[in-house]
Amino acid sequence: MAYKTSVGKKKQQLTKSSYRFTFTKAGYSVGSFKYYSAKYRCDDKLWGPKKRLKAPGCVFTGATPTIGMGDLRYIAENIRNVRKKGGHYGQPGYGKPLHAMNNADQARKNRNAVCGKAKPTAWERRHGLISCDEYPFATTKEGGTKLPASQRGIKFVPDKEQDTQGGRVSGFKKQYRVLDGDAFYVAI
Repeated sequence: MAYKTSVGKKKQQLTKSSYRFTFTKAGYSVGSFKYYSAKYRCDDKLWGPKKRLKAPGCVFTGATPTIGMGDLRYIAENIRNVRKKGGHYGQPGYGKPLHAMNNADQARKNRNAVCGKAKPTAWERRHGLISCDEYPFATTKEGGTKLPASQRGIKFVPDKEQDTQGGRVSGFKKQYRVLDGDAFYVAI
């Protein structure tokens, strides 16, 4: 059995598949039933300014992917501190996923809204903690000041850790086809 689907360049479509199963046995009536798959989205939306970043593909929309940040010491500590306040945004098992936002201008505004005037302390500078990390991420619909101050936080972290996080989020979005508005969780 083979299956093939296509989606237009830089387009997406939501669909589901149907399957008909037919059973035959000599001396018995023919029986059959039809099965519908879970809904899935096929897309060709992962493009950079001039070229495709990832081949077209499909994902089940009912499955919410999770990105891991637990090995990033300072970033995980920031996320943990925010979640201790009770909002649990992005925490697996709490039903409050984060939602991807692929607007670079809005991400910059979100980052500036929470990190713009923040400065590391002398102690943080001496220890290389000079990059402002915000949670929820600036590249989410919950980023910036969208949530109350009690449900967000910042922490100064090493540049290398911040760069690792940025690359990880970017790679995660490509690998799991996380598009604008798609939900995801953050494990620490």
